[in-house]
Amino acid sequence: MNNIKKQKVVLLGGSGFVGQYLRAGITKYEFISTFYSEWFPDGIFFDLEKTNLSSIIEESNCSHVFFLAGMVKFDEVKTQPERAWRINVEASIERIKEAIDNNVVVVYFSSESIFSGEEGNYTEENIPNPKFSYGKQKFEVEKFIVNNTDKFFIFRLSKVYSSDREPKSLVTSWINQLEKDEDIHVATDNIFCPIHVNDVVAFVEALIDSRKYGVYNVCSPKPYSRSEMLKIVMDEYLKYFTYSGTINHMKLNTIKGAEMTPKNTSLVSQKSELITGFTAQNFLYWGRRIVQSHAFNRVL
Repeated sequence: MNNIKKQKVVLLGGSGFVGQYLRAGITKYEFISTFYSEWFPDGIFFDLEKTNLSSIIEESNCSHVFFLAGMVKFDEVKTQPERAWRINVEASIERIKEAIDNNVVVVYFSSESIFSGEEGNYTEENIPNPKFSYGKQKFEVEKFIVNNTDKFFIFRLSKVYSSDREPKSLVTSWINQLEKDEDIHVATDNIFCPIHVNDVVAFVEALIDSRKYGVYNVCSPKPYSRSEMLKIVMDEYLKYFTYSGTINHMKLNTIKGAEMTPKNTSLVSQKSELITGFTAQNFLYWGRRIVQSHAFNRVL
């Protein structure tokens, strides 16, 4: 019988897209996971603005706090700017202060959106220059962490996707549209280094194990435009099925709701790879594999 005591970690935002995969994927930790609006078994209700984090840290005797909670939908951040700032910046910083005061490691999940998207191929040494609200909020919290503790990991995530039908993400959203013969609007100039959530889990676990605190890009090594990614998915999809809709290629900032979205937020993952010895699979690998998996399931 295995009686090894697991390391305890508090995960704020355990019901979110990335949070749920971290809970399931890193089995060496005993997660004390929270939710706000989406209940899950063994989850603890946590209001980022009101709930006391110190008491949870003290009761759990945890070593790290993962910060994934907040407003993450761009349309909500755009339409509710004051609330988004209050939650994503002010409340997040208050909770991070509690973690620092309790001498635990801060693990903050940031975003490629902290960069302007004008150049691309950003390393951890490039100075962030966010152009829209969500990126500005993330960068504000990053600055607070760097200036107030040495015991931190900041993970700058590129676009994260999974193989699962639900919740839908980059590839499975397209598959769903292709199956329904829906017209698809896709940007030709939106470039990034998408990463499969399984690879996010692998990077996060390995980087934390390294105990080399700092800022890390968490992404795949090869940048693609959205239109290139859709072509990979479509080429594989059409090996098994037909599609009668229309693909509309557009400039990113002409798409409704994406007027201020950064165009090229491709990140360089070399630092993370050198520390961990791990390299994420690129989109060509995962795009084909996900379509093949769903094609096989449909045939069955």
